[in-house]
Amino acid sequence: MKFLFLDELKYNQSKSKVYGLTAILIDAQNYLSFKELFETSLKNLGWNKKHELKGRSMFSISGDKSISVEKRVGFMSEIVGISKSKTGKTAKISVYVVLNNFSKKYSEYNCYKTNLGKIIKKLSKPSLKKKSLIGVFYDENNCIKVQDFNQFLNRNLLERKLNLFESSFPIKSSLENPGIMFADYVCYFIQTFFQLSVFRKNIMGELIQLLEKDKNKTINEEEKKKLSIHIISYKKEKKTKELIMALKKIIFV
Repeated sequence: MKFLFLDELKYNQSKSKVYGLTAILIDAQNYLSFKELFETSLKNLGWNKKHELKGRSMFSISGDKSISVEKRVGFMSEIVGISKSKTGKTAKISVYVVLNNFSKKYSEYNCYKTNLGKIIKKLSKPSLKKKSLIGVFYDENNCIKVQDFNQFLNRNLLERKLNLFESSFPIKSSLENPGIMFADYVCYFIQTFFQLSVFRKNIMGELIQLLEKDKNKTINEEEKKKLSIHIISYKKEKKTKELIMALKKIIFV
């Protein structure tokens, strides 16, 4: 049996909207060790569980303010490491990512199903002749039409010789639910990297000018602040790229 954890990401562009979906696939036999390693990393971090620790908390001081950004980034790196075997040669977790541009008139639910359909087509068929079970867990989302969604899952999974376990399960993002949190973290890495890389390309000319002024000591205070913001954005972009690349098995659909 396998577990599939789903979380979405979205942001608007001038004429369209970007809607993405991340799927985390874990063998049921690996789930317990994954959960134990997640809890150990969280305990070592010293995070107060009264506060949520979502991906967007990585570069901020939101939530448990006693934990530095450096320690938060270290925690995320440890969590990414859980996706690998102890030797680092094999993947214990498979990550699927799909990003698409949609018309702003396209409903969120249809965006969700379109992306999920593409991910399901990439799931490996079981090697045995008999069908395998798969449990589907998604981050709570009011756009999901449960009955239609389960029918959609059954129909598409059967094409991959996979049987849906019971029904799909909406799961609240919580540190008690590491599968969904892992999906949330990957969503954040993906969204942050793509948005910041596009932003950097758009302001590259300005950035070069500011760096030249800083080098020649002709930069004013307002320009220094702007340069500092650009440098911080670049560091975030670089770190999220590192975390994405550190995943042992990530498939962009």
